[in-house]
Amino acid sequence: MAGTSVGAARVRWWCAQPRNLVLECGDLLVHLVDASHASFGRQIEAVHGILADLGYDKIPRLLVLNKIDLVPEP
Repeated sequence: MAGTSVGAARVRWWCAQPRNLVLECGDLLVHLVDASHASFGRQIEAVHGILADLGYDKIPRLLVLNKIDLVPEP
């Protein structure tokens, strides 16, 4: 997601598409996140907020951090 607001609009659009009814009948939502992105925390919060707005906040989620090897150690 380039910017949080643009990314949020894309997620909202994607979730609203009829072909994505799998969200309504799925048992688990896998949320894949680019951990090397500077604002990945804000992106996670934005997606969680959008899912809650759409009523999908009760679906269990598995957060998967992609590119974790690119994150510098503290």
